[in-house]
Parts: sequence; C-alpha cells; structure tokens
Amino acid sequence: MKGFAPFVCLGILSSPVLANEQDPVVYVGAIYSHVLYEAGDFDGDLAAYGALLGFPVNEHFAIELRYLVGEEGETTDVGSSIDVNDMLGAYLRAGMPLSDRLYPYALLGRSKFELNGGAPGDGGKSGLSYGLGMQVSFTESPALINIEYASLLDRDDYELAGLTVSLQVQY
Repeated sequence: MKGFAPFVCLGILSSPVLANEQDPVVYVGAIYSHVLYEAGDFDGDLAAYGALLGFPVNEHFAIELRYLVGEEGETTDVGSSIDVNDMLGAYLRAGMPLSDRLYPYALLGRSKFELNGGAPGDGGKSGLSYGLGMQVSFTESPALINIEYASLLDRDDYELAGLTVSLQVQY
C-alpha cells in the first residue's frame, strides 16, 4: 500500500491541472478595425490594425487587451485631417454560448486613443467603451473569428465607433 500512495497523491494533485489544460488559458489574435469618426459636419472613415491578447476567466467571461495602430486618415474639404496614431484598450467580455460554434458577447472597458490631425479629438483621449460581438469557431480548430461593433469613445465634440474583425488562436 505504501508504494501505491505516491501515485494516488500524484493523481489527486494532477487532476485539477489536467482539467485546466482542456480549457484555453490564453488567446492571441490579429485585429482590423474600421473606425468611424464623427465631429459636427465631418464624418471620417479611419482604419486601424493590431493585436489582441485575451485571458478567459471561465466559459462566460474573459479579460482582453488590445493595441492598434492607424493608417493615414481622411482629409476634409477645408484641409483638416484626422487619423489614429494608436489605441490601447482593456475590456471585460461577457457572453453565453449558443452552440459549439456561436458565441455572442458584450464588451465593456476603457479605450485610450492617440489621434493626429487638426480635427476635434487631436491628442490622447480615453473613455468608456462598450459594444456587442459574435465569435464563430471552427470544428476541430483553435482558430476563432470575431465580428463586433463598439462605441469606442464618446465626447461632447466628437465620437469614435468601430466595426472590428479579428482572427484569434486559443492556447
């Protein structure tokens, strides 16, 4: 019996580790966002791309970090322009699986934008972000596709909203 005890202890201690290996511990991905900028009469379509890093807490919640850099933005008729220099965001994702493949979720967090140009919002601004999305998974694959719409920053003189597509891999 003494020779069997270490194996029983090892089995008991390793079962939580084996159970956690089945669930993803982290996910990483590439992200593209079509950012809609509205300030008075000026509506701009801006583009940003970057990376995300997520940490699933359980089946329903995850903590997600995003970093995006922008492409050259739009110029108005009067010569002012705006573009996204970079964006940093931290979010809580909450969702409920509809099936093995579909996972709708809500997003709530904080985004910090660094905008360039002469339009309102130039410089670094941060604020509350919220949105809705749908995650689609593939059978027998760790890859996921997300599509979401979010209000990224809402100020008195301008608003930023984004339509985002991301490709993720779970580990």
